[in-house]
Amino acid sequence: ISAVSDIEGFQLDRFNQMQNTACPIFTKDMGFRFSDVVHTKLAPPVAVSQVAFQTDDPSTMARESRHRLQVTASGTVHAVLLHWEVFADAERTRSISNDPDPAKGHFTRDVRWGQAYQLIEHTDSGDVPMPVVVKDGDCVELVVRHSADLKHMQVSVEKL
Repeated sequence: ISAVSDIEGFQLDRFNQMQNTACPIFTKDMGFRFSDVVHTKLAPPVAVSQVAFQTDDPSTMARESRHRLQVTASGTVHAVLLHWEVFADAERTRSISNDPDPAKGHFTRDVRWGQAYQLIEHTDSGDVPMPVVVKDGDCVELVVRHSADLKHMQVSVEKL
């Protein structure tokens, strides 16, 4: 989201390789609205978890899930955007969401809840983090891991 390469002659390019890829970051905490950021969607959205608050508890939830996606645009996967949608009825006709799509979202929802994003790097890159570069038509796997208490989550992207 932000990077600095030079401050008064000090080269800081290598510091840009240091990024938090261990856990999601919340737009609200960073002080911006994702809907205001120029971005390119590289794959369609996918539901990574469905929870029935009346019946589910941490013991019924998977600790890891994998979701195969087909890339729809070429580019570098800098981050995975996370947002939610809650349905108020069994027919799934009434909902509230923090999807940043301006047609779905509202300013007050963005300000109140925001979204989360997980910075992504190639998982098999060795000592130096490398970007995940994809081409239209590629297949990738979105891997979602949860802590035992489901309070924490980590997302990664694996090229297939």
